[in-house]
Amino acid sequence: MEAGRYNAASLSQTEANYCSIRNNLIDIEQQIRQTENQLCSLIGCTPQAIERGRLSDWSAPSSLSAGVPVSVLSNRPDVKQAEYALAEAFYATNKARSAFYPSLTISGSFDIRTTLYEAIGSLLQPLFKRGTLQADLRIAKAQQQQAEETFRQTVIDAGIEVNDAFIAVESARSKQENYARQVGHLQDAVRSTQLLMKNGSTTYLEVLTAQQTLLEAQIGEIANRFPRFRV
Repeated sequence: MEAGRYNAASLSQTEANYCSIRNNLIDIEQQIRQTENQLCSLIGCTPQAIERGRLSDWSAPSSLSAGVPVSVLSNRPDVKQAEYALAEAFYATNKARSAFYPSLTISGSFDIRTTLYEAIGSLLQPLFKRGTLQADLRIAKAQQQQAEETFRQTVIDAGIEVNDAFIAVESARSKQENYARQVGHLQDAVRSTQLLMKNGSTTYLEVLTAQQTLLEAQIGEIANRFPRFRV
């Protein structure tokens, strides 16, 4: 601007873009630290920096298996939790059903009178409480049925999620070539804009715009690879 090649508006716009980029860098650093904390929580360690490689060094398998056995879904935490909930409800039903039967302990004592009184009391107690016991049993059966439905739905949802992941991978593969060509064309556009600026045919703002468009395309290309990491 001092040399007379740019005006004050171009300078202000460039400085504003510079401030925006600095804020973006701070946001990215914050996201990195939060992601590292989440990873530390998953592996059960105190918050710390996670050692990692470069995205360019990772390569996905060229072909995926035709599918996965449904039994593999049992390794998922949500399916395992639903399975344990179903087992808990099943045992609760059996416990409610066993309450109908009296409990009698023979200790070998010579006090037969006391033993008989205890036996009669144990036999009559379930009869007096039969209504309550039946209600408890019905509640336990209903809870078991609910747990069974939850378990079934969890397995179905897990299968759908896995299937969606396979579909996402296939879609990402289909878009990979288009993203690569887009990035290549935008890289050429950035170089051309830089040459035009050196010759005085355009402003530095045009160069920043071309670089920003290239950056957005590169971020889209990287994001398109994420579904392949999840499978």
